[in-house]
Amino acid sequence: MENSEKPREETPMGRVWLIVLASMCFTLGASWIWHLSGMNGLARKNNAERERIVENTSRITAYRDVLKEEGAERAKEYLKSQSNTYGN
Repeated sequence: MENSEKPREETPMGRVWLIVLASMCFTLGASWIWHLSGMNGLARKNNAERERIVENTSRITAYRDVLKEEGAERAKEYLKSQSNTYGN
């Protein structure tokens, strides 16, 4: 008995490896884009927090200077004026 079926065509291995390499490159590129966008978002969040900290530090420093130079009564007045300015 002879095998009357047609022989199956094989896919050349070079083509298979090209598809594997292309999918690896695509995955690597997509993961880098995802990583960089996440890191940029985190950097923006950290910068905003840093700006708030610097602003609060400058306000505390100004209060300390008023307290040291002009006394407690003037420092209380300074706090009231800053509360109106900053909405606190």
